[in-house]
Amino acid sequence: MIKVKNLTFAYPTKTGNFTAFKNLSFEINKGEFVCIIGPSGCGKTTLLNCLAGLLQPTQGELYLNGQTAVVFQDPLLLPWRNVLKNIIYGLEIQKINPEEIKKRVKKILSTLKLSDFANFYPHQLSGGMKQRVNLGRALICNPDILLLDEPLSHLDPQTREQMQLEILRIFRKEEKTFVFVTHLIEEAIFLADRLIIMGKSPGTIRKVLKINFKHPRDLTLKHDRKFLEMKRLINE
Repeated sequence: MIKVKNLTFAYPTKTGNFTAFKNLSFEINKGEFVCIIGPSGCGKTTLLNCLAGLLQPTQGELYLNGQTAVVFQDPLLLPWRNVLKNIIYGLEIQKINPEEIKKRVKKILSTLKLSDFANFYPHQLSGGMKQRVNLGRALICNPDILLLDEPLSHLDPQTREQMQLEILRIFRKEEKTFVFVTHLIEEAIFLADRLIIMGKSPGTIRKVLKINFKHPRDLTLKHDRKFLEMKRLINE
C-alpha cells in the first residue's frame, strides 16, 4: 500500500539546511495499522505530511497505492456548521451528488455513533466527540489510507483511552490502512499491528517491531505481562 525508499526531507534555515529525517525505508501493507513513534522533533509529522502529499521529499522514493485522507491533531471544526454539515463539507466542495452525500453521511454517522448528535454544533461537543467528527470528515471521502497525526493529543487521559477503543473499532469496521503518529509508546502498542520507531533528529528508523496481540483488544491488555515487556523493549 505504501513503499518508502531512502526518503529524506530537509529545508533551508538562516543557518543552513535542517534535516528533519533521512534515509527512511519501509513498507506498509494493505489493511495494516502502523504506528510511527519517536521523540519530539524526529520528523514524524513531517513524514506524515510527505505521505499525504502536503510536502515534497528532498530525495528518495515514495509510492502510495490508493487515495489518502488526513486527520490532524486539532479538529478545527467550522463553528457555524453542525456535526452533519462539518462531516459533508469536503464532499460539498467536490460537488458530489446530494443523494450520494446523504447515503455516505448516514453510514458515517452510524459508524461513529454520532447519529443522535447530527444537529449539534461544535461548542456543544466534548473533545472526544469533536475528534469523532474530525475522523468522519476523513472517512466520508472513502480513502484507502487514513493518516492520523497525533489525533488524541489534546484529550484528557480517560477520554484518550476511550478514543483509542473507538479508533480500533472503526479500523476493524472500515478495513482500511491506518498510519498513526504518536509519541506515546503505550498508545502505539495498544493500537498497532506494527511499529516504526524513529530515533532523535535528524530522524532515522531505529527499529521496526511486529505487535502480535489479537483483535479485538480492550484496555486490560495494557496490564498484561507481554504488553509491559513490549513497552520495556521499546524503551531500551
